[in-house]
Amino acid sequence: MREKEFLLKSYITVFYNCGIMAIFMGGILLLPLLCLPFYPQEIKYGRLFWEPALLSALLGLIIVLLLKKAEKLPVNQSHSAVIVTLVWIYSSLFGAFPFILSGEYTLTHALFESVSGWTTTGLSVVNVEQAPKIILLWRSIMQFIGGAGFTLILLSMFSLTSASGIFRAEGHTDEIMPHVKLSSQIVMKVYLTLLLIGSTFYILGGMSLFDALNHCMAALSTGGFSTHSQSIGYFNSPFIEFVTIILMLVGQTSFAINNHLLMGDWKKVFNNIEVRTSTVVTIFFIFITFVWVTSPLYITHSFDSGRIFTLQPFYYDLFNAIRRTCFESVSALTTTGFGISDYTTWKEVGMFFLILMMFIGGHTNSTAGGLKQLRVFLVIKSLYWMFKGLFLPETAVSCHYFHKGDKKVYFEKKDFIELFVFVIVYLLLLTIGTSVLTCCGYSLRDSLFDFTSALSNSGLSCGITSYNSPPLMLNTMTIGMFLGRLEFLIIIFSLAKIIRDVSFITKHLFSREYSQDLRSKSGKPA
Repeated sequence: MREKEFLLKSYITVFYNCGIMAIFMGGILLLPLLCLPFYPQEIKYGRLFWEPALLSALLGLIIVLLLKKAEKLPVNQSHSAVIVTLVWIYSSLFGAFPFILSGEYTLTHALFESVSGWTTTGLSVVNVEQAPKIILLWRSIMQFIGGAGFTLILLSMFSLTSASGIFRAEGHTDEIMPHVKLSSQIVMKVYLTLLLIGSTFYILGGMSLFDALNHCMAALSTGGFSTHSQSIGYFNSPFIEFVTIILMLVGQTSFAINNHLLMGDWKKVFNNIEVRTSTVVTIFFIFITFVWVTSPLYITHSFDSGRIFTLQPFYYDLFNAIRRTCFESVSALTTTGFGISDYTTWKEVGMFFLILMMFIGGHTNSTAGGLKQLRVFLVIKSLYWMFKGLFLPETAVSCHYFHKGDKKVYFEKKDFIELFVFVIVYLLLLTIGTSVLTCCGYSLRDSLFDFTSALSNSGLSCGITSYNSPPLMLNTMTIGMFLGRLEFLIIIFSLAKIIRDVSFITKHLFSREYSQDLRSKSGKPA
């Protein structure tokens, strides 16, 4: 009986917090209406946003009012995981409403675009050259808010004492300040300050205000949605490309490190192992991509001519080769998805490098996706520790740690297990998703490229992801994007817990024992 009451109170707690998030979602849906004074001809599209906004706010208000006086439990780790999963599913559904109400998109297309936005992936089925400005702004807003996270924004605005666990479950494990609310406020100030600075530089580079805001939101969130089909390449401006590279690098850097950068605390920045790893990895991939892919002296095999290597220029202009190498490499490694060139014309080795960069991804506690550079570093470091341990005496005690800022983070046995379980599941999902895409008729290379992009929330595509893609493929990509953003272990745990709890409640709620207990409490004879 106690377990049943505990479960009921647990889900009262869960749905109460979800109700608060639903009200907040209603407010988010109203944000695109801010562009109507500048584009009054699009006022007819206003209903695409205020109708679902009203529905979401009303639904959330009803839940909050019904459960306000009910007895609730402190939000623990399991509650937090379930709340985060339900909120992201809810936001994906309501984020799809404007696309569905427009009449231009099916449910499959709308969900794909919505999930791509919230998860900061950037894959799209929208024709951006014909879409209304208000729709384009909505896509960028989804990426900007999705990059920061719902809980982080709510915490920075309100005092939600129960949201500390949700804050961590959503992926924000670095607390800049001892109090989680202060941490979230600092992160949002940093995020908004960077938005202002980045948009200003874009405008100085020749962008319109609308383009500047949209591209800055997409770059900082490492999302990659653009207002032009040619992405950043539309502007053909080295200055804009340089600004974008800086914004993408800032976006893939953890919120805590960005705060240290703005505060001028360089020691904490350079002592952080993620910064060091990121610097080495970025320089390595830029160099190797330049030498093997875009260099004017492109190296290729030529067995027919009797020579092992020949020199074949790809980009005849050295500056052009360096420019494209740096941009495409940073875009892939930060999982942003912006582009300035047709990388699908690159040789196979170039596509392999892009897949590898998307797979690695950016920093933890940032807007970037992928496996994350810290995990890649720890996998390599773990192998080193393991082989080193083979040569130590049996009585030796090893203490493994790495530096994260000014802190020593110790790596224990359970951390090894969690790390390798995560990597194995990630590879398993990548294999399954790629297999489904090949079953849809696409080549192995194209399937691996696009599903890696979806699972790593990158947004690069070799051209097979479009409005006309098969529904099975789009649904598979949607699931991949969702799993990649919330780091699937949380989702797997949450769904397993919900299924188990619902099964338990359904089985025992109307059992004879429970009915007799209710009668005894009400004073009625059993």
